[in-house]
Amino acid sequence: FDMYDFEGQDPVMTHADGSMTWEPQDPEPSDVYVAVHTIFYATSISITIILMNLLVGVLGSYYDVHKETARQAFLRERAGMLVNFEQRPWLKLWRRCTRSRNMEVLYVLIREEPDEVSLQSMRSVVKNELKGPSGMVKQIDSGMAKQIDSVMKEINFLKDEIRGISSFKKDLEELKDVPKMMQELKEALKEKKHAA
Repeated sequence: FDMYDFEGQDPVMTHADGSMTWEPQDPEPSDVYVAVHTIFYATSISITIILMNLLVGVLGSYYDVHKETARQAFLRERAGMLVNFEQRPWLKLWRRCTRSRNMEVLYVLIREEPDEVSLQSMRSVVKNELKGPSGMVKQIDSGMAKQIDSVMKEINFLKDEIRGISSFKKDLEELKDVPKMMQELKEALKEKKHAA
């Protein structure tokens, strides 16, 4: 599309240098010329930046994935090339002619534990780092559970002690009335003695 279409204007048709053919002529810039161009360029630049970031993200993630398995893929391809080399007909013919029957064997060893070279990928580094803390978190969780159990036992013990203290307090409040009761009993006994 043309920018004047984006502005909402149509081209003007004019005669071409005295001939009978009509040619389109771009219209004059309108009042919204600057705003339309600003919106167009800002949108174009922002979409370009967004798509470039998506491209970089996708390529980066695929790079990380393939970097983890690059060594294994290299060894697999090398073994495949050696097998293809061994199956070439001229090599078999050469061995028959020279009577060499000794077989050479290639052994390929792959580590079970990751080495420093295979940990160069950011994805594998993060994966290995996350393996360690999960075990530590489980240990911390079990230790915390034991501590929580012991704290809960102490809390229950203290609750029982507080109940015992509150019942003891009630008993003490009842004992406060004992001297009064003793005084009343003494007076009642004196009155009985006087009455008898």
